[in-house]
Amino acid sequence: METKYKHTQFGTVTVSALLLGFTLTLYVLYFANIGTSGLGVGAALGIFLITTFASLTIEISSEKLRFFFGWGLIGSKYDLAGIQATEVVKNPWYYGFGLRLTPEGWLYNVSGLKAVLVTFKDGKKIRLGTDEPDKLKETLDSLIEPETNWTDESKAGKGFGIIVGVVIFFFVLFGTIGGFLIYSEQEPNIVVNTEFMEIDGLYGEKLPLDKITKVELRTSMPTILAKTNGYDSFSAVRKGGFRLEEIGVGKLFILSKEGPFLFLFLENEYRVINFPEAKKTKDLYQKILDQKAPSEN
Repeated sequence: METKYKHTQFGTVTVSALLLGFTLTLYVLYFANIGTSGLGVGAALGIFLITTFASLTIEISSEKLRFFFGWGLIGSKYDLAGIQATEVVKNPWYYGFGLRLTPEGWLYNVSGLKAVLVTFKDGKKIRLGTDEPDKLKETLDSLIEPETNWTDESKAGKGFGIIVGVVIFFFVLFGTIGGFLIYSEQEPNIVVNTEFMEIDGLYGEKLPLDKITKVELRTSMPTILAKTNGYDSFSAVRKGGFRLEEIGVGKLFILSKEGPFLFLFLENEYRVINFPEAKKTKDLYQKILDQKAPSEN
C-alpha cells in the first residue's frame, strides 16, 4: 500500500524525563549495593525504556492509520474506513506524556501539547500527539470514507497486551525500588536482654552479649573509607558492611550524622549504632551496660 503520510517526532520531553529517572535509578541501585549484575540489569531496562519511548511515528496509507513509539514495540493500527472525524486539539498539561488513558481515550504523545483527536464510528477516541497537527488532520480527512455499514477489522489491539505488560512491569519495578528505599530508611527496632541483642530490618542480626568485648559511647566516628556490603542512602542512613579508618571492617546502623555513636566491639569486628534522637542512643548504651553487668559479675 502506498504511503500517503509519514512523520516521526522526537520525544524531547519523554527522553529528558526518562534520562533523569534512569540516572536516579542507577544511583539508587548503586548505593543499594546490588552488585555489577544488578546494575547491568537496571541499565538495560533503562535503555530499553528510553529507546521504546524516544519518538512517535505516524504512518498513513490509503487504507490504514498506523502509529508506534520508538522502534515499534508499542503501537496500533486502524482501518481508515473506521474513522468518523478528526479534530486538532491541545492536550491539557496534566494529561502528561507517553502512553496515557484520558477521559477521551488513549493518548500517544512524546513531546508538546498539540494533538489530533481521532473519533471512530464505534465511538472510540484516541489522541495522537504531533508537532504538525494540521498536516496530519488534512491527510486523514482526505482519506476518510463516507459513513457506511462498517465492520472493525483493524489491528488496534495488536499492541495493547504488550503496552499493558510493559506498563505493569515498570510499575512493579519502580514500586519495588520505592518499597526497598522506604524499608531501608526505617529506624531498626533493637531488643536487648541478658543473653543477646537483636536488631531487625535491613542487615539486622542477633548478637550474643557475651561476644561483645567492649561498649563505648563516642561523640564522633572515624571516616568511612569504603562500603563493603551495605546500604548508603541520599540521607544520613548507613546500614550494613563498611570499612572505617583505623578500626577496619564492621557493620553500621547509622541514622544520623550527629553523635553520639554507640560502638560495640566484638573479637574481630564492631557495630556502630545511632539514632536521630541522641537520648535514644544513650538509653541503648545504658541498657546494654545494664544487661551485660550481671553476666560479668
